[in-house]
Amino acid sequence: METSKISIVADTHHDDERLARTIFVGNVPLETKREKLAKLFKSCGPVESVRFRSVPVKNTKLPKKAAVLSGDRLPIRDSMNAYIVFQNEKSVDAALSMNGTLFQNKHLKVDRAERPSISVDCCVFVGNLPFDVEDEELYEAFAQVGAVKYVRVIRDKETGFGKGFGYVCFNESISVIAAVRMNGSMKVKGRCIRIARCKNSEKLKMQKVSQSSTNKRQEKKKKKKNRGKKGLIGSGKKGIQKKITKKRNKA
Repeated sequence: METSKISIVADTHHDDERLARTIFVGNVPLETKREKLAKLFKSCGPVESVRFRSVPVKNTKLPKKAAVLSGDRLPIRDSMNAYIVFQNEKSVDAALSMNGTLFQNKHLKVDRAERPSISVDCCVFVGNLPFDVEDEELYEAFAQVGAVKYVRVIRDKETGFGKGFGYVCFNESISVIAAVRMNGSMKVKGRCIRIARCKNSEKLKMQKVSQSSTNKRQEKKKKKKNRGKKGLIGSGKKGIQKKITKKRNKA
């Protein structure tokens, strides 16, 4: 019993340690190859792995990995997200300075995977967005107001289409005042959008979305580990005894 407890603690520690070496990269061009993205961030330190997420697919009934491998992607979407794991935690700090980097005509959003930084004072809520809006289109629209730190369009997890709202975060809070003044007059893809200051409740929503995606990734890892443990248990004395009993019954 004590051995299993130690094993669980060790696994959790390993997950936390790995998460601390991981960054989130948003608005990645859909045609990007893992090798190319790894090469871009190698200047920050040795890269251990690159994983793509939020890849928009046509057939939502297929497992996401199978759909991506078969090239079953939505042509209307042109961006996805990625998680990059470095060999050293120090590389994460260097990578954060690459937030807003222009990569293949798209401004990358770079943040820590473990605790995304959210500042309500520098963010605005954006509503009435076209469902097919891309992050880059929103970025370009608000770049005329002030220096944009990052944008976030809230999307359907299956199709990748927008839900009609999102958030824009600036480098300075003064840009929020200028942005709010354009409420109802700024257009994105020919559509007038709503712009309002973010409240504390909006901050909680953003944190919940970020935390939810982190929790889901951790849950998947735990399930995989549990399956492996079950396989080991089944191959123990009890598992062997069951196999012998089955053979005797057949005889």
